[in-house]
Amino acid sequence: MEYFFTGVVFIFGLLIGSFINVLALRFGFEESPRHRSACQSCAETLHWYELIPVVSYLALRGKCRACGSKISLQYPLVELGVGILFAVSYSMAVPFISVFQFIGFIGLLFFWSAFVVLLLYDIRHTLVPTAFVVPLVAGAFFVRICEALTLQAAFPIYDALFGACALGAAFLAIVLVTRGKGMGLGDVYVSVALGALFGLARGIEVVTLAFWIGAVVGILLIALKKKVRMKSEVPFVPFLFVAALIGAYTTISPFALVGAFTTLLWP
Repeated sequence: MEYFFTGVVFIFGLLIGSFINVLALRFGFEESPRHRSACQSCAETLHWYELIPVVSYLALRGKCRACGSKISLQYPLVELGVGILFAVSYSMAVPFISVFQFIGFIGLLFFWSAFVVLLLYDIRHTLVPTAFVVPLVAGAFFVRICEALTLQAAFPIYDALFGACALGAAFLAIVLVTRGKGMGLGDVYVSVALGALFGLARGIEVVTLAFWIGAVVGILLIALKKKVRMKSEVPFVPFLFVAALIGAYTTISPFALVGAFTTLLWP
């Protein structure tokens, strides 16, 4: 039965992933998200059977039925990625010990959905729209409130507030010191959400991992001569997203890694 519910959550994630693609691609343009989906090359309106997540892409062999133009691989990848993310989140959350924990799980899915939209939009435009940041922050606090109700303790709320304020202040300081060149205000809002969700201690570990991942990727891009220089504008939300996944579903700590490495060098 558990596998059945995991499958249901996975399918639900596929559907949400399809909607996320629409938001990420159409936000900021005159086209309304409620407008019927159409091919971006020939504007042919898509039928319902061409909008089935992942399946339609495979059935059409990645090409438009009308004009034969290639369909972006982003569509199935995002749909499949969100489906897997939802399924993993569910498997890590069960069994639910209270209705508040279940409601908190729904809030967590909402948080991840908003985060994926920000991820895609930042990659495409190097911008973090406030319209997507607000639900991200709200989702993070909602999860912690449900946690407090489940445990019947106020600590999760205090931890969320301290984490949000501390990480937000740290990122804001970077923005002010670098005058917006090292980081944007959008990243500050995302850090507030991460501080709220993970709390102060784990939140610091998560953002530290994000900086490490960003540094490694930046060095690799420069080494591979991918038109990236020290002053190039690189979206930071993807690194925060990966670090958040690591922080949420593993016990990896950057400080523990440093300690283990130090021990190897100086036993």
